[in-house]
Amino acid sequence: MHRFLSLVLAVIISISVFSFVYAQGTKPLVQVSFKVIITDPLKYDLGKPIPEVDIEKLNLTSEQVDKLTKLREKLQESEVKYQRDFADIWNKELKPATQKEDQEATKKAREKLLNVLKELQKARINYYFEMQKVLTEEQLKHFPILFTREQVDKFEKIRESYDENRLNLDIARLIEAYKVQELRKGNASTKDINTRVALIVAIDNKKKDDLINYRVSLREVLTKEQREILFGEKK
Repeated sequence: MHRFLSLVLAVIISISVFSFVYAQGTKPLVQVSFKVIITDPLKYDLGKPIPEVDIEKLNLTSEQVDKLTKLREKLQESEVKYQRDFADIWNKELKPATQKEDQEATKKAREKLLNVLKELQKARINYYFEMQKVLTEEQLKHFPILFTREQVDKFEKIRESYDENRLNLDIARLIEAYKVQELRKGNASTKDINTRVALIVAIDNKKKDDLINYRVSLREVLTKEQREILFGEKK
């Protein structure tokens, strides 16, 4: 136990100053904690979080901690890049395109956003399986749930379809919100404004329905044992 605590302390100290620089001059600090290095990064919305592994039971060696930390740092670089790229495309390309009602530019921005989503998920999947290669079979037994490659492939098809539909709805909502803003500026009638607001409400309701269907589709990929662990369903 003493050796384990010493190892944890050493890891936290060694990685607490990790950061990387972007061309724009900003220096976002990214810290990889001992707990984070084996946290499930796939983020499939099953309606319930995947139970976390008891890290202490893994008895990770210093070599394993080093390898896992480097893998996680690489993933976090991808996550920060995704946040920057997504925000840039959304604010600098998609919003102006929708305001100008430029359908071609809107389509291009939409495709760019979907691509950055896919690139981030590729990085998460790569980490997920590379992390497992670092651990022993005995250590992997301590994970409450581990998805197979076949399951992840199925999850990805469902997720990509959901992401595309969700993005289309987000764009539609953005367009309607802009139209409402313009109607208010032009002192349009309450009826005209409320008609647009009703469309926004309808879009939001559709997003909620899609999320429910998405979760149901993901759950169908789970094994009986996995559903038992997550939802207490009887085998």
